[in-house]
Amino acid sequence: MIFVKRILLVFIALFLVPEFLSHLNRAIASDESPVTMAPVIVSAKKAEENFQTGDVDPEQTTAFSATITHDEFDGKMETLANVIEKEAGIQVTQTGGFGSYSSVSLRGSSSEQVMVYLDGILLNEASGGGVDLSNISLSDVESVEIYKGMAPINFNRSSIGGVVNIKTLRAGKEMQKSITAGYGSFNTVKLAGLISHKPGPFDYLVSADYSGSDNDFDYLNPNNTREVPEDDYWQKRNHAAVNQHNILAKLGYDFSSDSRIDLMNQWFEKDQDLPDRSNTKDSNIRLDTKRNISSISLIKNNLTDFQLNTRTGFEYSWKEEAYSDEFGNASHAPIDVIYLNRRYSGDFFLESITAYGILNARIEVSREEFDADNKNTSESTDINQSHRNSFVTALQYSLMLLDDRVMITPAVNYTVFDDHRESGTEAIGLPETSHVKKEYVTPQIGFKYAVNTWLTLKTNAARYIREPSFFELFGDRGYFKGDIDIDAEKGTNFDIGADIHQSFGKRLILNDFRLSTAFFSSKVDDLIVMVYDSGGNAQPKNIATSTVHGIESAINIQLLNHFYLTANTTLQDTNNESNQSAHNGKELPGRFKKSFLGKIEFRYNGLKLFSEYILQQDMYYDIPNLPAGKAEDKKELNAGVSILFNDLLVTLEGKNLFDDIYEEFYKYPLPGRSFSVTAKYTF
Repeated sequence: MIFVKRILLVFIALFLVPEFLSHLNRAIASDESPVTMAPVIVSAKKAEENFQTGDVDPEQTTAFSATITHDEFDGKMETLANVIEKEAGIQVTQTGGFGSYSSVSLRGSSSEQVMVYLDGILLNEASGGGVDLSNISLSDVESVEIYKGMAPINFNRSSIGGVVNIKTLRAGKEMQKSITAGYGSFNTVKLAGLISHKPGPFDYLVSADYSGSDNDFDYLNPNNTREVPEDDYWQKRNHAAVNQHNILAKLGYDFSSDSRIDLMNQWFEKDQDLPDRSNTKDSNIRLDTKRNISSISLIKNNLTDFQLNTRTGFEYSWKEEAYSDEFGNASHAPIDVIYLNRRYSGDFFLESITAYGILNARIEVSREEFDADNKNTSESTDINQSHRNSFVTALQYSLMLLDDRVMITPAVNYTVFDDHRESGTEAIGLPETSHVKKEYVTPQIGFKYAVNTWLTLKTNAARYIREPSFFELFGDRGYFKGDIDIDAEKGTNFDIGADIHQSFGKRLILNDFRLSTAFFSSKVDDLIVMVYDSGGNAQPKNIATSTVHGIESAINIQLLNHFYLTANTTLQDTNNESNQSAHNGKELPGRFKKSFLGKIEFRYNGLKLFSEYILQQDMYYDIPNLPAGKAEDKKELNAGVSILFNDLLVTLEGKNLFDDIYEEFYKYPLPGRSFSVTAKYTF
């Protein structure tokens, strides 16, 4: 409680800083004596109506990044996992059909090594165990920015893998109203509505959606004997239905062209049946999730002669997960537990435009609370409340040289974690507690050189740490059991590569060509991985060291004004440098060695036709890389068509047209062939 009060005091103080600077600016302006103005350069921000202080322009960083815009998934029966897995260097792991648990890996990282943000609000700690992408609705998403490896300090925390930044819709000057309805295989349903307007200084936006699926697809059950195909049999997926609701509301007001306040609240709720590994018909495993995120932010720009731009924000989020396994199908014993995560944070971002570049600084203070109420009285221990206080400050300077052709971006992060852990009870019945305080300094540097109008060279290097989440420390969910003895991961990453872009005009066969390619490398000490026992139960453990080396490339070509070709390739070699001989030199589990996406799209007026092929190869489920633990290659063909009739957009899609059954998570199959139709009407 004391720390919460401190956060509020810091938050109030941070709000007062821009106000003080604003008054100081007016006081200086009122002085009749002449003033020598500081040199002015143009800020490297996008000339977008909705671009705000604190946002990142991916084109103006040294990091290798990808941006997925709203148009690429608008009016489709897509999920966030489906959308981002098509980018180079990215892998998504799903446990089943629509709404199933989905995690992301960047450049061979674990899902916990990827920081996921929603409008600048960190989701990782509040979620624990890696962010479940299925809990983020695409209906109110404006764009998805992916920073692989190094990320700008605009994000208060980064990690070894990188950052996924999800930006929700913002109100524009024009009134926007739309409704969307979709239906697909396995009784999959999607309904969504949106209204937004900015008639003047005041603006608002409300977005709501519902989606659900029975997920009763047919699959080939190996009968727990993958090496004996003779006893395999087909059956429907049992007990995998999901229903989820999402509401986003935003209010904003422009006090002036340099001053603005924003309020946001998002509510998400999901009711989910979970199948067990044996696909038991009478299984009664459930996971019900409720989450609310609230934020308020104040933007003050052009303060003092130093032209300071500031953003001050306060966020509060809570998430409740009720997990039950009445018959012990997944956990070998009945379980009924409610997990509750709360997070309070206040942050301050400052940008100063100088004659030679841009100086950015950020401060964040946060508190995260974790509690679990085990309603099963037969358990001998319980998980008591634990909390983590954290303080993060970062400084970054983007130095621009040679007429802005060269950018050098050194940065440093200072992070303090103060953990109070209560992990259970001792043998004599007293609470088992611990208090750990750790400090970390993590530097990073990036370099970008525009050789000419079509070739840009980039390289980055950084050091990162990742404290284990409460889920990894104390979690107890069916097949998963936490470990309080695991240490923080410490790692470094490096990349070097080039971006090539050349436009040739509409009169030639080749209209536009883009290529982004990079070599990447990372090394992690005390890597946290899931270790599975013979019964399929998982527990996180530290292994000595791991390394990842790879090459990624993304090619985009426009031909004959109407044809768009995409080819994304990732080749990576992961290595477990464990002190256990059975694991040393093996591939890290859950990572593909090779992946490829090829896509062709035809656009003409309101017509769009597309087809894409996805190939992912050489992945192991287990740490020792046993032959029985090697996953089958994933080969997926998707196709679709969308037609725009005035204000009505109709989309037909077919996924996994080869009807292959594949498991990204051991014994949890993905759906086979499926079809969907979606209609969106814009008023």
